[in-house]
Amino acid sequence: MSGILNDRVVLVTGGTGALGAGVLPVLVREGATVITTAHRPTESPGEGITVEVADLLEPGAAEPLIERIIAQHGRLDALVCLVGGFRGGAFIQTDNQTWRELIELNVQTAVSTIRAALPGMVERDYGRIVTVGARSAVNPMPNTAAYAAAKASVIAFTRSLGREFRRTGVTINCILPETIDTPQNRESMPKANPDNWVKPADVGEVIAFLCSQQAGIIRGAAIPVE
Repeated sequence: MSGILNDRVVLVTGGTGALGAGVLPVLVREGATVITTAHRPTESPGEGITVEVADLLEPGAAEPLIERIIAQHGRLDALVCLVGGFRGGAFIQTDNQTWRELIELNVQTAVSTIRAALPGMVERDYGRIVTVGARSAVNPMPNTAAYAAAKASVIAFTRSLGREFRRTGVTINCILPETIDTPQNRESMPKANPDNWVKPADVGEVIAFLCSQQAGIIRGAAIPVE
C-alpha cells in the first residue's frame, strides 16, 4: 500500500530518541526509505529504518553523512532535524556553557545538516526540510530562557530559508510542539496530566505531510503542534 512518501528517501537526525520512536514508524508507513542518526552503533529502531553513526555536534560530520546517503540511495528527498535538547533553570544560575550547549544542540546541528543537504536538493529542484522549534519559543515560560532562545533561533532561520528558497522546489518549515508525551517528560513532571500532551506519533503525522509533495506550497511556516 503506497503512502504520501512512497519511494522518498528521508533522513531524520536524532531519530533514536523518544520523539523519533513515534515519528519514524509514521514515515515508514507512508512509504519512505528512512535513515536516522545515532552517536554510536546501535540496532535499527524498526523495520525499514537504517541507522547511520554520526555525531552532528562534531564539526564536519554532516557532509560525509549526506554523501553516504546519496551514494547509497542516489538522492535525499527530505531532511527532518530532530536533534535537540532541553535544559531549564533560573536565568542567573544558567551559565554561558549551558547557553552554548543548547545553541549547539538545537541550532548548530540543524544548520550544519541543512547546509550539507541543500546543494543536492537545489540541483534536483526538489526537497523537503523540517525543523523542530517549540511553543515555548513564541510563548516563553519562566526558567527556560536559554532553551527558548535556542528554539527561537531555529524558527527564525527556518523562516528566512523558506523565503530564500521560495522560487525553488525546496521547502523548509518548522513545527512548534507543545509538551510531548515522552517517558522523560513524564518523569520530570510527575504531577502534570500527560493526557493533554502531544503524542510523538501525532508529531510524525505532521512531519510526514510536510515531507510530502502535497506540501509544496508551504514555505517558511512555523506550525503549532499541540
